[in-house]
Parts: sequence; structure tokens; C-alpha cells
Amino acid sequence: MALPSTAEAAGGLKLFTMARRLTPHVRHREKYVDVPVSDQRAFAFAEPGRTVRARTLRDFVAELERAEPSVLVPYVARGDFSRWIHEVFGDHPLASELRDLEMRHRQVKSPETIPEIVNAIRARYELIDEDEAAIGPPAAAHPLSPALA
Repeated sequence: MALPSTAEAAGGLKLFTMARRLTPHVRHREKYVDVPVSDQRAFAFAEPGRTVRARTLRDFVAELERAEPSVLVPYVARGDFSRWIHEVFGDHPLASELRDLEMRHRQVKSPETIPEIVNAIRARYELIDEDEAAIGPPAAAHPLSPALA
């Protein structure tokens, strides 16, 4: 309905039909990287003596990289990471990918599960560390570098 204040409504209510979208809806994933969710929706990492809340995806990834694997394994076993991504961010494709990683870990424990989860999130959101962005990509090693000799 066009409101009376528009010229097309000529001072009264006027019904009209919207045309179909000309372009597909694009989910702007980048906005989820640093926009914080409320404390109630934050992911709470419980560690002995403290709780760390990740309110952004960047904080979430940083905590996954910082925490001891023994602290993270129970979350993987319960499917908490995929559930949080699904429920809080509504990112069903990423949640499905994480769910697959979590299920695989329940079947065959792997020390690579957490790095794979981190890589999946980083790839989906093109998430790079702020330090990496400031420094740029690592320089290629010189062919005669002592490290390679």
C-alpha cells in the first residue's frame, strides 16, 4: 500500500503489487564478522575458573585458536559450534559444514577437527587476522635461504 504522503497515492491509500526481484538476495556475510551479538546470544567458553564470551565471529575464531583442545572437545561432541552458528547467525550452509565436522569427530577423534572448524569459518567469511592484514602476505623465501638448505 502506498501511503497518502506519496504523490502516487494522491492523498489516499492506494493498493499496488510489487514486481518480482530482479536480482537474487545476497547475504552480506562480512557484516557478521565484527558485529557483536548480545551477551545472551554470545558463545560462552567455560574454562576452569573463568568463562570467555565470544560475541563476534572474529572473537569466536580467536578463542577456538587460543583454547586448549581438551576444553573444546566437549563442545564438538555436543554439536555446540554448529548449533550456535545456525541459531545465532542463521548461516545454515556453514552450520551444516561444521555439523559434518563435529559428527566425523564423534566417530573418529582427530586433532585436526578444531583447525578444520576454524578454516571453514575463515573461508566462509574471508576472515583474516587483523595482524595478517596489516603485515600483508608472508614474503616468499629466497631459493638459497638457510632455512631451506
